Amino acid sequence: MNWLKARQVGGVVTSYGDHIYVAIDGKIQEYSTEEDPQNIKGSIYVPMRKIFEALHAKVTWENDTRSVIAAKSDLSFRVGSNEVEINGEVKELDTEVQIINGSTFVPIRLVSEALGAEVKYYF
Repeated sequence: MNWLKARQVGGVVTSYGDHIYVAIDGKIQEYSTEEDPQNIKGSIYVPMRKIFEALHAKVTWENDTRSVIAAKSDLSFRVGSNEVEINGEVKELDTEVQIINGSTFVPIRLVSEALGAEVKYYF
């Protein structure tokens, strides 16, 4: 993992291989086995709450609509939907936002960039 730290400049970094690592501002993020980042149809999905909090966004869960809202930018999406709204613009995801092992998983690139971070991949 030291090579990942050495190559990371800022923002969010993910690494493929036996395990997917995520670093934010030079700090490798810790995930439990149930929260490990997932490769879903070629996109990397991460636990929503952890990535939002690491990027300094306030997370609000609306149980009635099963929607998530990030306060750092105007970002919202609904579990089971493949649409996300960013600053009033609707974008379509390759797959829907989903709950895995009790955590809501979101695509790291879309969320990170919407919250002002850069995503880089190192293989």
